[in-house]
Amino acid sequence: MGGIKWSKELELGIPEIDEQHKKLIDLINLFYTEPEESKKVERFLTELEDYINYHFSYEEAFMEKIGFPELPTHRKAHSMFKKIFAEKK
Repeated sequence: MGGIKWSKELELGIPEIDEQHKKLIDLINLFYTEPEESKKVERFLTELEDYINYHFSYEEAFMEKIGFPELPTHRKAHSMFKKIFAEKK
């Protein structure tokens, strides 16, 4: 079985964002545990895309609120990730 195991090394120390990252890992791990029937894979990809969009928006708003200096670069990375995800989906 593949997947990602959450560990303390992955924590940022920001509870809301750490919880969202855990949820993303749970969604990714679902892919490894669910049978690869097309409906389940399609549902997984839709749920993952919805959650990624929610998380990225939350994270960017949080970074803007705290004045994170690398926000433009982080936004570009999020945008690139979403584009690649949409192309592969």
